[in-house]
Amino acid sequence: MRKLMLAASAALATCTIVGLAYAQATTDPIAVRKSIMQSNRMNAGAVEDMLAAGATFDQAAAVAALTTISGNLQRFPMLFPDGTQTGGDPPTRALPDIWSNMETFQALAAELSSQAANAANVAASGDAAALQTAFADARAVCDTCHESFRGPAPQ
Repeated sequence: MRKLMLAASAALATCTIVGLAYAQATTDPIAVRKSIMQSNRMNAGAVEDMLAAGATFDQAAAVAALTTISGNLQRFPMLFPDGTQTGGDPPTRALPDIWSNMETFQALAAELSSQAANAANVAASGDAAALQTAFADARAVCDTCHESFRGPAPQ
């Protein structure tokens, strides 16, 4: 009985700690936007890998990855409220230009969401060659946004 109580207490403590960490991450805009960028990086990497010469094209996986990126970018601009220009661990790489050029930033996020959705539609057709072009168009928007609004990686 004592072992059962200890196990239950340990499980409850673990759930509480995990729940608090989740709550902090989901209410901390910097943590959420970093998580979204990690998701985008992972999903874009999966598409890049399957478009590499000699790789196997997985139509369903490409559609899922690109649809995720599109959805992520619909939410992304809302995660830059005033007061989140600095902070995070590691520190945010968001440049002050986001807040001074919010309309441009939001337009790039909307454009990337649209380009990713278009690439998902192309992927759904099963045409890997056409996806190569559509994905390159989406990556160009990523690069433009990163060049304009993301600071260098910490040394």
